[in-house]
Amino acid sequence: MNPPCEHVGPAPKFAFAIPLMPRAAAADWEQVQLNLRRTVRSVLGAASGHAAGVYIACHDEPELGELFHENVHVRSVPFPPQEDPSTAMCDRDNKRRFIGAWLRRDIADNVFVMFLDADDLVHRDIVSYALSHPARSYVVETGYLLDADRGLLLRRRDRYYLTCGSSFVCQFDTSELPSSWDDLDARFSLFGKYGHPDYPRIANEIGKPPEVFPFPAGVYVVNHGDNHWTTMSGRKRMPARRADIVRPAAARRILESDFNAADLARRIVGPLGVTRASAAVVTRTTRRWLATTRGRF
Repeated sequence: MNPPCEHVGPAPKFAFAIPLMPRAAAADWEQVQLNLRRTVRSVLGAASGHAAGVYIACHDEPELGELFHENVHVRSVPFPPQEDPSTAMCDRDNKRRFIGAWLRRDIADNVFVMFLDADDLVHRDIVSYALSHPARSYVVETGYLLDADRGLLLRRRDRYYLTCGSSFVCQFDTSELPSSWDDLDARFSLFGKYGHPDYPRIANEIGKPPEVFPFPAGVYVVNHGDNHWTTMSGRKRMPARRADIVRPAAARRILESDFNAADLARRIVGPLGVTRASAAVVTRTTRRWLATTRGRF
């Protein structure tokens, strides 16, 4: 079992806010915990050497094993779980506000918060960059999408934040954080009233215009066995263009070195697999083109 989960150590300057789905809502709880451990491992790589912490709000305490230490904090929420997948976003937002209220008690002055899903990855430089630059919010413009089922890493060259919710960092002072999980009036809570594509707009409206991270700062992992993207979309395959597929050697290096995800790096397919996947993409594109042009010639 994990040790007690009270906050210890200095007040954080950067916090990763991770809402964890209820066990009753998970198709595979072991897979959910595996994904979370991978995310925490990635986050700890970015947090190393900084006043940064991982804050996990949950109904069911996950097993973190060797990853549980003074920078990782887990706390149970005081409201009942929502087991219906259609209410997953409400559960996520309630838990984020719970973390916001938790931080309000723990921070000394202000804190950068990254809204992070429990199965995504962050770049090793994300904390150091945010803390060393003057912006009050940041958005991930470029990143990667990992189709774990096919073993393919894809580049998202722009507007990554439209695809992945783990793509926004904002600085809050104490007065902007919620007083409780159901406090909807705090500035922090504005980011739960709208979807993540609107976060840059909201940040602009409250006087915190976002800067863009100048490197691919995130990996959106899908088709890993218990993913909200697959559940809500009903799509087992992620659409891809041949030009977006990262070659295997580069993909393995990126996942292991930049995102601290050696286990995912080992699952990247070799050259033949990429060739077949690319051919499948081209074939689907050709079929769609033929369908739309049928009868024109």
